[in-house]
Amino acid sequence: MRCCVSSLVLLALLCSAAAPASATPVTLRFRGTADLAPFGASTTSRVVGDVTWDPAMPCNGNGDDYSVCRFDPEAYDGDPVPVGHLSIDGVDYSARIAPYSRLEVFPYDLFLEFWFTPPHGPGALNVGRVYLWMWSSRSEAAGTPVFYGGWLPADLAFLSRLERRALVLSGPWNETDPYLPSVSATTLFVPEPGVSALLVAGMVAAVRRRGARRR
Repeated sequence: MRCCVSSLVLLALLCSAAAPASATPVTLRFRGTADLAPFGASTTSRVVGDVTWDPAMPCNGNGDDYSVCRFDPEAYDGDPVPVGHLSIDGVDYSARIAPYSRLEVFPYDLFLEFWFTPPHGPGALNVGRVYLWMWSSRSEAAGTPVFYGGWLPADLAFLSRLERRALVLSGPWNETDPYLPSVSATTLFVPEPGVSALLVAGMVAAVRRRGARRR
């Protein structure tokens, strides 16, 4: 009986270690500029997006060293899936994000891919795909994974370790020509928790200095 109890305790410890420590949703935001003239927009178009995931999503931690989470609730019996938003030059394209869009993590990189349904209405951009790829060549060379066990992260602390980043926009999928015309963002900013806190602290300090001078 004592052996059985010990085995159950060990099993519970292993399960708790494998599961993420927090199930609080995590939101990753990004923004950049790109020459979208080929798609009928400005040469300095502003792209703003985000993705939110729950570390306890059933698509997460599949037993391998990676996870692939689709945006389709039907694929997971209605359980939580990633949720994304994207706007270009202030126009919201979130409603066009297709359910086969995906969020993936591998030991050394995170990959977010938005696929879009055909544009509707006059003036809609003919963008079919947007992906954000962040990876670490340094960590891979050192053999120190950024993500373990295929688990999506429970916070944004990983951002400081992914030194390589790219935001790419492509035209609509064409089966006769799989090579989509693509444009890479000329600027890309992914706010990190520490950077955001530093900026806020700097703003507060500046306001205090100005207040002191006025006195």
